[in-house]
Amino acid sequence: MAGNSDISGGILAEIKGVVYSTCVSVGVFSFFTNLLILVVPLYMLQIYDRVLSTRSGDTLAAITIIALVMVVIHVSLEYARDRFLAATSLVTDEKLRGRVFDAVGHEYQRTREPQVTRAISDLDQVRQFLTGRALISLVDAPWAIVFVAVLFMLHEALGMFAVGVILLMIGVGLYSEFRTKKAILDEHRESKKASIVIERSIRNFDALISMGIMANFKDIWAKRHAEAISLSQGNLKTHANISLTSHGIRQLAQIMILCIAAYLAITDHISPGMLIAANILFLRAIGPFEGAIGVWQNIVRFRDSFGRLRKVFDRLDSSVGSRDLPAPTGRIRLEDLVVIPPGSKNAVLARVNLSIEAGEVIAVTGPSGAGKSTMLKTIVGAWLPDRGKVRYDGFDINDWDPAKRGLHIGYLPQDVELFDGTVADNIARFQPDAPMEQIIAAATKAGVHDLVLSLPSGYETPLGVYGASLSGGQRQRVGLARALYGEPKIIVLDEPDASLDTSGLLTLKEKLAELKQQSATIILATHNVQLLNIVDRILVVKGGRIERDGDRDSLIKSLTKPVPVRAPNKAAEA
Repeated sequence: MAGNSDISGGILAEIKGVVYSTCVSVGVFSFFTNLLILVVPLYMLQIYDRVLSTRSGDTLAAITIIALVMVVIHVSLEYARDRFLAATSLVTDEKLRGRVFDAVGHEYQRTREPQVTRAISDLDQVRQFLTGRALISLVDAPWAIVFVAVLFMLHEALGMFAVGVILLMIGVGLYSEFRTKKAILDEHRESKKASIVIERSIRNFDALISMGIMANFKDIWAKRHAEAISLSQGNLKTHANISLTSHGIRQLAQIMILCIAAYLAITDHISPGMLIAANILFLRAIGPFEGAIGVWQNIVRFRDSFGRLRKVFDRLDSSVGSRDLPAPTGRIRLEDLVVIPPGSKNAVLARVNLSIEAGEVIAVTGPSGAGKSTMLKTIVGAWLPDRGKVRYDGFDINDWDPAKRGLHIGYLPQDVELFDGTVADNIARFQPDAPMEQIIAAATKAGVHDLVLSLPSGYETPLGVYGASLSGGQRQRVGLARALYGEPKIIVLDEPDASLDTSGLLTLKEKLAELKQQSATIILATHNVQLLNIVDRILVVKGGRIERDGDRDSLIKSLTKPVPVRAPNKAAEA
């Protein structure tokens, strides 16, 4: 079995490889572009030391033509480098975006934290880094050694001054790291909190607006948004101050290098042409460091984004596999299953053992909070157990590739959500080129075919975000059709009667009876007596454990017996 630890390591190695190969490629470009940067100072040197002294027009024409050709080559190489970086970033995004999406899904499955979606923006940050000036500044920085070496060749004082300014620039960069690292992380955290408040407010808009809660959520959002803005402004102010400091250092240093070079020229230690060359070489030597300070926040964001991606991939569960296993027959076994919700210390399911034969129809009942929904989510692989195993036909369900496993599972969650697309798209689980006859067959089994035909565009009716154009009962039926699409062998329904009227409930009962005849394994959480009457077996869950497990006839009477009515207390009435 190929563990996801190997997969995650491969993805990380691929990201590192892309960054490394990009740096190498940019380094090759930089080798030539930085050599060609010497064209201008050499041209100036030749003008001052050869052309002006000899007054030779031929010499001027020759060196000018050579300089122009070199400049054109320089510009062409920089253009090619920028195009290469843009293409590399697009290829990188194309290679990794699907894997990052999978990693986000797995991380949310483990933590249930909406912040895990930040990995998508982290990938964007890595992509932007590959196309931005930050990478170029970092790759160009080692070339400062070449320019400083040339300055030393002109005169030792010029080289020593350049080294001192570079060290000062590095000190400013380290100070920037110290001052902004935590602030940037705090800004991202608060901004994400504000975004989550907005997202949840919109998703629960009806309840919030009808009960007057929206104003309270607005205050919560405004507080978090203001905190994020405050941190952002603080970061911008710090970054602006540091950029101004580096800019001021560069200007003062430029004056000083000209002063030193002029003094050396008037004392005949260097020629006048070397004075101009020294100024240009000095600016090129400190340029990458000043540029790195200017884009330091981008460098920090890239580093932090890469670190978070590393953590997301490192936390991938090594038990998730991709074996090509046969379709399950519907036989399910739970072995010492323990499920503890993220952020909690208490188990919702505690050492649950259960064996279900293929073709059995089982009802799971019990009080609210007993663990019924958690059990169903774990059976279909939506939740990961903290301990124990869920097995289909003896295989750990994580041995299957999740996409292939899902083809054999039909799941109707307690809160049905449909997605932005047509009715057909939602029923077909957004599979491309899904056969229309299978979509209609699933809708017919769910008893929703006539309803769909009554919609304005039938199966091509767009549902909008969250399926808002349908009522709760209609969403329930379309969700059931989605669960039945493709004739899955394992059908898990969580409170399938929750939003149905009497007619819908009778239809559901009839369709479940038909599915029972087709030997599908059906597990449903319900308290409805009409649905309990068609099952083979009933599980009573209480406190995260299976309290009772027996055939329908032996348990249904005790579960549905009327509560005795106490006779009125006549003494109390008197």
